[in-house]
Amino acid sequence: MRRRQLVAAARTALSRDGVASTSLRAAGQESLARWQYERYGAVVAAWCRQAAQNAGESCAVSFARLGRVVVASLDGLVLQHVCDLDETRSREDLAAVTEMIVSLAGVRRNAPAGESGTG
Repeated sequence: MRRRQLVAAARTALSRDGVASTSLRAAGQESLARWQYERYGAVVAAWCRQAAQNAGESCAVSFARLGRVVVASLDGLVLQHVCDLDETRSREDLAAVTEMIVSLAGVRRNAPAGESGTG
């Protein structure tokens, strides 16, 4: 069952990428691909911002940048996995990308209300 879910998710990603690549090749449709990826990045950025707020944390980079990097990384991982269904490598690469994104984010705990953080 799990393998079928992965393949279905990969096919969805490929069809999404197909829309982007088709719009890039069609005269006058280039803005569709840009809009599509701007929206993906914005949705992920909003999710990251909400998660940080809920956890009382902040990020060292802008949430917009974090969202773009997450989308680009996952796109690449999905395409790589679809081209070569090596589940072990895919899992290891996902773990590496996760570490990379957490490092980029530079997550830090916000000071509780009333504390300045200096002292």
